[in-house]
Amino acid sequence: MATDINALTEKIRSATQITADIVDAMNSLALARMDTDVPAAYELSLRTISDSHAIKYPQGEALALSHAGMCASKLHKYDEATDLYALALAIYEGLKDDHKVAVTLTKIGNAKLHDSKYSEALDHYNRAIEILKDMDDEVALANLYANSGLTHGIQGNYFLALKSQLAALKTYERLNDSPKIASTCSNIGIIYQELQNYEEALKIYERALTIRTDAGDVVSESVLLGNIGNVYQEQKKYAEALQVHLRALTLLEEIGDKAKLAFSYSNLGNVYKLIGNNLVALDYYNMSHALFLGLNDKRGLVHSFNNLGELYFDLKDYKEAHKYLNEAVKLAEETGLKNQLRLAFQNLSMLYAQEQKYQDAYHLHLRFTQLDKEISNAETSGQLAQMTLRYEMEQREKAAEIEKTKNIELQKAFNLLEEEKKRSEELLLNILPEEISYELKEYGKTKARSFEMVTVLFMDIKGFTMISEQFTAEEIVSSIDEYFEMFDLIAEQHGIEKIKTIGDAYLCVSGIPVAIENHAEKMVCAARDFIQAVHQLKEKRTQQGNHAFDFRVGIHSGPVVAGVVGIKKFAYDIWGDTVNTASRMQSNGEPNRINISHSTYQLVSDKFTCIYRGEIEAKNKGKLKMYFVEEDI
Repeated sequence: MATDINALTEKIRSATQITADIVDAMNSLALARMDTDVPAAYELSLRTISDSHAIKYPQGEALALSHAGMCASKLHKYDEATDLYALALAIYEGLKDDHKVAVTLTKIGNAKLHDSKYSEALDHYNRAIEILKDMDDEVALANLYANSGLTHGIQGNYFLALKSQLAALKTYERLNDSPKIASTCSNIGIIYQELQNYEEALKIYERALTIRTDAGDVVSESVLLGNIGNVYQEQKKYAEALQVHLRALTLLEEIGDKAKLAFSYSNLGNVYKLIGNNLVALDYYNMSHALFLGLNDKRGLVHSFNNLGELYFDLKDYKEAHKYLNEAVKLAEETGLKNQLRLAFQNLSMLYAQEQKYQDAYHLHLRFTQLDKEISNAETSGQLAQMTLRYEMEQREKAAEIEKTKNIELQKAFNLLEEEKKRSEELLLNILPEEISYELKEYGKTKARSFEMVTVLFMDIKGFTMISEQFTAEEIVSSIDEYFEMFDLIAEQHGIEKIKTIGDAYLCVSGIPVAIENHAEKMVCAARDFIQAVHQLKEKRTQQGNHAFDFRVGIHSGPVVAGVVGIKKFAYDIWGDTVNTASRMQSNGEPNRINISHSTYQLVSDKFTCIYRGEIEAKNKGKLKMYFVEEDI
């Protein structure tokens, strides 16, 4: 290389006039210098642009513009790089050189990707793909699919991400291009990881890691170790996660790659936060944040803002938590990072709920659920499963053809069963408590369980029958839904298990499926938040000219039986006299007050001031002692 540089330098220096041949030499020299001296290569490319334009040599000018764009990109001047590429693109379009047009569109897409302008990057990638489909350059097309898949994955569009990555992987495997196979496997692993398919993620990460380690590619090896560590973290294998992340950090500190080092610090901070060592986590997060700021890495900064916001929330420093989480929302919206935006909405919703600002919490929870549905909708999951299955079938069929085995149909059936099993597990977790879902998955059935002491809450809308006659069914359902979504958020905040809604009634229980001692106290705290939320919604809906509801809340503590009912449509439910008594507490209550039974009173009387109402006649129960909860002691 040194000989080539010296020869090119001497050729250019001894030239008496600028010719096409000299411009070609200048372009070759700029490209040769790009790996060792980017500023020098950049200055030479700018000079070459001028000289080639002066002698009316458009091919040389376009190449020099492209080289200057590459240098600008390496210097993180992405807007300037895009402008230079655009000038080159115009020349290639004028020359009708479709292949160079596609290559330049790809370079613009790459600059947009690095600048966190993901939608614009995809626009340019798609234009390039359409051109290359009609050309015999499968490597360039595979590279485009890989970049496009990476961009879709960053945006949370996993169906399109996996589709693109699998298209690229097929080409790289056919060409036996090991580095590209490893890179694509790594990207596919990230998609599996985001979809919480950790077994498949680890399997494909290990394949990529073997290739990178054998090739001595330390940078890529460190990145894969970070990804593997993140999977262990998600699996709650924290010791293994720390071990792998520290191994990655050692490699990156030797290399000095600041961008990857920032993510490595972030990964370690995540693990230390999860094991409860918040001060060490904060140190790692701050080191990561400082590097991302210095690099102006917008994607990294969004991660950093979310990490710091979550940690300050745990440290109960709500002012700092608000600051960082709001920055995360702002930058995630700007860059189109849907996963990080979803996380920021969720964290802010929980933060407002903790501050008892339930109206703000409700609106952010709505934004979180809407974005969550957009990212994780059932149609996309189905398409992903079908596409993954199709790819696995092709790989197994190819192996079967080579080895001349006769097990193709058996393998197909097995894979179909595995996919169905995964879908069933995901569905169960959506409708049943995790412990019950696990039992059903492991044993094919669940046993009804007796709980000696839990606390049950019933609440309904006062005068609902009369109210429902004044409005359309759509208006009623929409209004009730606004209240119930907020109740769901509060129940989750307090660790309360929602059982079901029946018309205008809401039923939940504290102390199942895992028994706890303070079930009554937790339920009363949740009930007070329910009532506060009702007051906030009443004020808001009244200002908007909408009808507001009043709720009667009844609570009783005692034994219940809990279990799964149904064969085709599973539901987790509770039975027993405790449920009936809680319902009587609700029906004998007053609007927006918490009416508790004597058994609940005995469990919470040292925590809350309660007013004894006397013995009140309850339907089919006789006279029952009842109390209104007033305030904390």
